[in-house]
Amino acid sequence: MMDIEQIKADMAAGTPGPWRRTLSGKSKVPSEFGVENVKRRGVCSTGGYEDGRDGTYEENKANARRIARVPDLEARIIADSAVRAAADALAEAVRKVIEEGVQDRVTPWRKDGVISKMDKCGHGMTISEGCEACSDEYLDAALSVYRAATEAET
Repeated sequence: MMDIEQIKADMAAGTPGPWRRTLSGKSKVPSEFGVENVKRRGVCSTGGYEDGRDGTYEENKANARRIARVPDLEARIIADSAVRAAADALAEAVRKVIEEGVQDRVTPWRKDGVISKMDKCGHGMTISEGCEACSDEYLDAALSVYRAATEAET
């Protein structure tokens, strides 16, 4: 599992994205090995390394392209983690309604304040009767959080 908070901290501390392959001089042609951000701040270079193996040159070029994608990938990972958390919360809300029932207790039945199955919700239903309106409101709230997370990622 990835540490989302560490990714966020690294994004804040590191060179801001987006990144791209370094533009060479005035020609503005992407170099094969360098990576920079759009303000031309250098991030790294994968060139200058040769180990005598076939393919090292092509690997270095591919590595530069891969590194240039890091800020976009980090942003996607963070967005996906928010959607995943919202989906997990929605699934938990559905489970709770199905297995336990959900009802807001606003009018206690007992004088000592101890929770009772005769307590009533805001819709006038006792806990023992159950309340579809309370369940609907609970699920609607969880669904709103999920929708907000999925809309934020687009």
